[in-house]
Amino acid sequence: MTLKMDQEWVELLGEASAVPPEWNWTNLAGKTGDELELQYRHKLEALAYPS
Repeated sequence: MTLKMDQEWVELLGEASAVPPEWNWTNLAGKTGDELELQYRHKLEALAYPS
């Protein structure tokens, strides 16, 4: 499932999100360029090296 699809399921179907709030589509949708790349990098690092 993609982040965008998860958000649509929440909005249109009232389903619970499968994505943690800090990683959801609304947190990424407004970012571009370096800001978006940094956001992705931080998320990938968190997945690779969970605390």
